Amino acid sequence: MKRFVILVAAVLLGAGAQAKTCKDVSSCEQAVILWCEGYSRADADHDSIPCETVCHSLRDVQEIQSQVGCRLR
Repeated sequence: MKRFVILVAAVLLGAGAQAKTCKDVSSCEQAVILWCEGYSRADADHDSIPCETVCHSLRDVQEIQSQVGCRLR
């Protein structure tokens, strides 16, 4: 029973974990949020498109910024 409680706690804590780098994101929305929260390395080439493996256009990034309330560049 004790192992079950520990397992459940670990799963619940992991579910709330947020991305820390571009490798951790799976969508452009997650990338924009990561960037807006201060991870400046998300836009390493300073073209205003963070985590370019998941974000492919400035237009998409700007739309997501508008939706999430981020005002970077």
